[in-house]
Amino acid sequence: MTFATPVLGQECAIDHDFQLTSLDDEHLLIAVLRVNNRPVAQSIDVYQLHDKYMLPISQLGVLLDLKWHFDANAKRFYSDYNASSNPLCNFDIDISAFHNIADNAASNGLTYLWLEDEFDTYIDVDVVAKLLQGDVAFNQQLQQLNFTSSDANIGLTSSQSVNEVPLFNNMSTDVYPIVRGSYAMFTPPIIDYSVNLNASADASLTYRVNANTRFDVMGVASEYRINSSTNNTQQFFKLSKNIQLSTEQASLTGNVQTINDRAIKYEFGDISLPGDELLFSAKQALGFNMFSFSQNQRRNFSSTRIEEVALLGWRALLFRNGQFVAEQTANQSNVIVFEDVPTFIGINTFDIQLFGPEGQEEFRRQVLHVGDKHNQAKQFDFGISASDAGKSVFDTQQVKSEFDRQITGMVSYGITNRLTINAQWQELLDHKERSRFLTSALDYTNWNSLVRLKYATDTQGGHALFSGLNTSITKNVTGNLSYKHLSNFSSQLHTERQGLKDEVNVRVNGRVTIPTAMGLNVSFKEQRYKDQSIRRALSLQSN
Repeated sequence: MTFATPVLGQECAIDHDFQLTSLDDEHLLIAVLRVNNRPVAQSIDVYQLHDKYMLPISQLGVLLDLKWHFDANAKRFYSDYNASSNPLCNFDIDISAFHNIADNAASNGLTYLWLEDEFDTYIDVDVVAKLLQGDVAFNQQLQQLNFTSSDANIGLTSSQSVNEVPLFNNMSTDVYPIVRGSYAMFTPPIIDYSVNLNASADASLTYRVNANTRFDVMGVASEYRINSSTNNTQQFFKLSKNIQLSTEQASLTGNVQTINDRAIKYEFGDISLPGDELLFSAKQALGFNMFSFSQNQRRNFSSTRIEEVALLGWRALLFRNGQFVAEQTANQSNVIVFEDVPTFIGINTFDIQLFGPEGQEEFRRQVLHVGDKHNQAKQFDFGISASDAGKSVFDTQQVKSEFDRQITGMVSYGITNRLTINAQWQELLDHKERSRFLTSALDYTNWNSLVRLKYATDTQGGHALFSGLNTSITKNVTGNLSYKHLSNFSSQLHTERQGLKDEVNVRVNGRVTIPTAMGLNVSFKEQRYKDQSIRRALSLQSN
């Protein structure tokens, strides 16, 4: 669907009739808003009726950084330009005078549509295109709504397109919506599934079934995933619960945790283990895990693992603070995994856009802090886990490693609101030589930086050192600097046969407006080995 109408003069002449319509959530799409092929908002509500599309009128002026206003009481949509500053045209639309229609029949080409729900008022995108003096096109496959305007600067300086993220000490409220709930003895399962059957000419029949199920049972949150085909079956199961010590805490957290919530949580079954800087990478294992800190808290200094459950064949785009990071597809375990995703000081908002093979779309969000909400003064946190990465609840035959079976204990204490100390013990049950790791760490934060120092030793007398700085360089530029040193040290993350001795890693992330508005990611890594060889890698990315 495209629309093009040249507009002459200072006033926009809206020469078609308007018709009120009503829609339900089945007609709601979540689309990327673009102007002149440049992304302005990574998600915006779009209602579709046949070949017509409607946008929330209250957001348009903000998203496009224009002097457009909507008076909800008077049902008036207008601009407040003066003659000298107006790059487009002036308008004043009285929505209250719009004509009502009795059904949802498709309108003819001489009619604009509008609608209302309990949240907003929505207006025909053809009207917006006319006010922008340009065209509009909607890409169904990519779920993108693109306006082409005569003004090349629209949206360049809007808060949504630049998407500046405040420093962590300026953050006082949750940045994503949450629906709190309590645990139930049993809830009907929510199931996502796909079934494929194929019959060949020789009468053989093959099949594939993928399903993800979530439900509460006996007051515990449960998750079950299955992938079954003619030749193989994989199953994964996990139980989890926040331990609510008081009625007040139960009403605050329920079975979810937000950025500012702290609660004791346990997980059992096929759990995901977090990685660290020196010993282990993130992985899935059969085991038990209990910890007292917020699950949205940063557990790694400069990178994280983003994991979302999705059916096989689904594709995901990952954005960090509005900047594109990577693209992945769901694996055989019905999980989409982004490994070693860089994180920076402050709030890291990860938006995951999921696209199904039949045109489905879902939008999910994870929020991680770097530097904020470390232990408050005189506050203890703990974590304890026992796991075997070579097994799962139902499928026990997997590739095994001497680092698979381990028991881990961790405790941290806030000396002050800025200084936290941490100690960790890890026992390997299958490793013949290096059976135990002891780690101590110190975290210090100030108004714009986080410093981490970590020291690890093993039973063979080897040791490793990690030091890092995660900081806000300017308002729009953040950086990460880290250094590792290994001496006769071997772990699952850095095996001794790799021969690594020293590693320096530098990352810079920021936004610039000259020569054009874009995001930049620069990373440099240098590794020195025992045999005196040196490896260097430089990466440059722009969005």
